[in-house]
Amino acid sequence: MNSFGAEGTTRSIFTGLVASLRHLMKWGDNDPSTSDILNVLLPSLLVELRQRSVRGSLSGSNPFERFRTFETSCSTEEYAFELASVRPELIERIHATSERRHRFESWVNECAKEDHYALVQCGMINDYAVPEFDLQSVSGDWHNDKPTVKVKYGEKTLYLKNRTSDNELLVRDIWEILSRHADKRSLLDLHWTKCLSEETHSWSEAVPRIPLRSPSQADDYYRRLGQLLFIAYSLKLSDLHYENIIPCGAYPIIIDYEALGSDNIRRPIGVSQAYRNLVSGQRHSVILTGMLPTGSFTDKMDRLSPLYEVHFNNRVREIVDFAQDTMRFQRIGGLLTETRHLPYTIDGSESPIAVTGHEEAFLAGFRAAYETFLSCKEDIIDRIASSQDCVARILFRNTKEYGAALLMMESERCHGCSDQILAKFSSAGRDIDESIRHSEERTLRAGYIPAFFCGFGDTGILNESGDVVGQLERSPESSLSQHIMSIDRARLAEQLRLIDFSLFGVRQMTEKKWERCPRLSIDANIDMGKVREAESHVRNIISEACHKSSDGSVNWLSLSVDDMDSLVLGPMDDGIYKGTAGVLLALGEENAGTSSNDNLKSGSAYMGKLSSMMADAFLTSDAILPIMERVAKTDDCHDVLTGNAGLILASRNRHDKRWIRFVDIAADHLVQSSFQHDGYPMWPIGNRARSENASFAHGNAGIGTALMFAYRLTGDATYWRTALKAMESDCRFALSGGLWRDTRKPGNELTANWCHGITGMAVSRILWLEQDKDSGRELLTNRLRSGMMNELKDSLCYLLSSIHDLGSFSLCHGVSGSIQVLLYAFEHHLLDGQQVRTLNENINDFIRFGLTVDWRCGTSNYYCYSLMTGLAGVLALLKQIKSENICLEPLIPLCQVKD
Repeated sequence: MNSFGAEGTTRSIFTGLVASLRHLMKWGDNDPSTSDILNVLLPSLLVELRQRSVRGSLSGSNPFERFRTFETSCSTEEYAFELASVRPELIERIHATSERRHRFESWVNECAKEDHYALVQCGMINDYAVPEFDLQSVSGDWHNDKPTVKVKYGEKTLYLKNRTSDNELLVRDIWEILSRHADKRSLLDLHWTKCLSEETHSWSEAVPRIPLRSPSQADDYYRRLGQLLFIAYSLKLSDLHYENIIPCGAYPIIIDYEALGSDNIRRPIGVSQAYRNLVSGQRHSVILTGMLPTGSFTDKMDRLSPLYEVHFNNRVREIVDFAQDTMRFQRIGGLLTETRHLPYTIDGSESPIAVTGHEEAFLAGFRAAYETFLSCKEDIIDRIASSQDCVARILFRNTKEYGAALLMMESERCHGCSDQILAKFSSAGRDIDESIRHSEERTLRAGYIPAFFCGFGDTGILNESGDVVGQLERSPESSLSQHIMSIDRARLAEQLRLIDFSLFGVRQMTEKKWERCPRLSIDANIDMGKVREAESHVRNIISEACHKSSDGSVNWLSLSVDDMDSLVLGPMDDGIYKGTAGVLLALGEENAGTSSNDNLKSGSAYMGKLSSMMADAFLTSDAILPIMERVAKTDDCHDVLTGNAGLILASRNRHDKRWIRFVDIAADHLVQSSFQHDGYPMWPIGNRARSENASFAHGNAGIGTALMFAYRLTGDATYWRTALKAMESDCRFALSGGLWRDTRKPGNELTANWCHGITGMAVSRILWLEQDKDSGRELLTNRLRSGMMNELKDSLCYLLSSIHDLGSFSLCHGVSGSIQVLLYAFEHHLLDGQQVRTLNENINDFIRFGLTVDWRCGTSNYYCYSLMTGLAGVLALLKQIKSENICLEPLIPLCQVKD
């Protein structure tokens, strides 16, 4: 249930409209409540207010008077009648909101009345205590009319949950079994929440935050947290993020057991067996729990770990410019640091204690619980078999995905588009059974967050209303028992490796600084013996990490970073940029075992299936061109990395009429999709504005370069004019020194990146100058040629000087990209003698550091293996250096299909 805070100051506005609607609809004085009415109507009223304000149709000498004019005009019964006639769905939502609130209040009051004596008997409340709650007390998602709610009984606080405590009781029993079998001192005791379980619901005491008596207790806290990690791993208890574990002195206490035995049963379609095997392995690992600060590519679960400070963008939708003609909703807030989930001491103020410095205690707790578990698996299996009253959560999508769809459906911006929103939402889950998707749609239309469950001993999947909407292949009890049986001594090392990486990975990647190495000799030539050694070394790392399956497909568990800068592990897609096709390209192996091209809807020379097909030397033009033409006509990304600009650049050396026809289609779509901004052509990304920056992969430098090639291939002067204006637009980011600032960074900072930065900008200038030379110097004017040459020389100087400032060795964001551009410049006589010596010294430094320390693409536990952001790119560069055959690919798109 959405709420915009209408209980507060907003009750004082639109009182006339509320009164008119009550009279028109024959509503009572507080049924629906004023907040119910305004929560629904305010967004549409503020949109209308904005429109009338912009038109200047509101009288008044200041914003407050103009708002009163609008408010008065909305107070008539005529306006109320028109509103109810034109927007009947708003009236229906008001009714539904009011009825939902009544059902919710009735349920809480009924439970409180019926359970009063039992709550007194078990000491959770006093006999005279009176329950207090309201909508602001809701602390769970609205899956139905009975969300988890905080109920106050005087000084005591309880949580009423629309489920029994059987899941929690099972976890306690498993812990008791472990405790009985443990050696003395190997396991520390644990504390649990006090609860009362009824037939359909349960009550639990709120867990208070309690400080440690002294910092020395932190080791015990984290040892206990390690024990809880093992319990969660063994029982497939997920969603244990920072809000679901409370620090209570030296005891971490879990407060949510809903996701016990949880399973994401989605089976990715159109992917290889190797991909599916890696997904299955992740779904049965410690990553599933959500307790570690390492996420998974595949399940899209939040990974806000209880181990460290949590940073997130706390932007809240609030009303600003209250009672003015500019009154509106606005996201307010910024980056928030949360530490309340950490153990802490008090010495005047709270001092939170993160896991840093206590990692060994955490690991010891996990290891001790694991070792004890191995001695009593059979007892635990027997207890699981008797847990028929437990309920497992069946996961199809992230709750945030449902929430985003619901917000869009209720927003004024998407008014009247609910069917389209739900159709797109459904198509994004085409691997989910149709019956499940229909249930999701019904629930979202009713204004709730979908949720699915299954009794431990059953196979029927229930929705939030209790309807059977699908079937599991086997019961959660059977699935959990199988998982428990698979936990053996061999798996301990695998799980400890994941934990070790989660705890130490970021530190390992940052503490060993990449810097200039001491000069061992005055020889400034590249040490080709070390190049061959490095190439073999990197190749072995990649090959040894390869997961092969029976269908011949291969994949890698690869490292990445998510939008919150958290480390993420997962299988690779089949693209060039960060997928298996790029790795196989670097290895020089056949691109086999990739997915089919069924339902290929987007076209990219780097990302996804199409890029994989373009790298396949066994495909023919006849096989791929019809697909490229189809996706080019509907492209809404446009840039080099993900859109038509990249497809055009991949076609730059194709002079066959069929390829030129394709280039014409793609370039025409680019021109038609552009719009003017400050006198320059711009391209959106879908329905969003593109971030403005000097960029080859994502911006006008790449799109302009692609249109230049389109002009060279087709002769269409429209493409030429648009290309020139696109390139000129980068002057908006130019600094006094001639290079381009990175608008993502503060101040006037430069970056040596391919995607956003000088590396990619240098590539674009090289391509323009080469085409000018091929045209007999007829393509560019003397002024443009001189300007681009100066920009290129300045770029090369910057790349050379900034190599040791880069934290990554990758092609896209790091050292490999800079070296490849500089080597290409050397091959084409663009560097002077001193620059060549400096470049060779830097290459020797790069190789020496990689061989003796690491390759700056991960850690010794897990690497990023991709071509553009990982080890495969390092390998591709080393192969070029060894062969002394330097080209710009893959910094420009490649296409290996046969004519």
